[in-house]
Amino acid sequence: MAHAYETRHRRNGAIDLRDDMNTLGKDFSQLTDDLGSMFEQKWSAAGERVNGGIKRAAKEVRARPFAAIGAAAGAGLLAGVLVTALARRRK
Repeated sequence: MAHAYETRHRRNGAIDLRDDMNTLGKDFSQLTDDLGSMFEQKWSAAGERVNGGIKRAAKEVRARPFAAIGAAAGAGLLAGVLVTALARRRK
């Protein structure tokens, strides 16, 4: 038969473990909330930078439409050459 001290110690150990698990759950919940808010801030900052870049590009295109057409054609030609070269390489 177990002594009173051993029974009380086991019971307290189980209670301590339960408290530790509850604390760990709360800490994990707080961590996920913090990570979510950090990700949201970084995502919105990246979105703002992209929108700013698009606005600047739109201004440049309006200022020099023929240069923009030439740049787009050059980029398309380069992309076509690269795709063709990759397709030939696979054969």
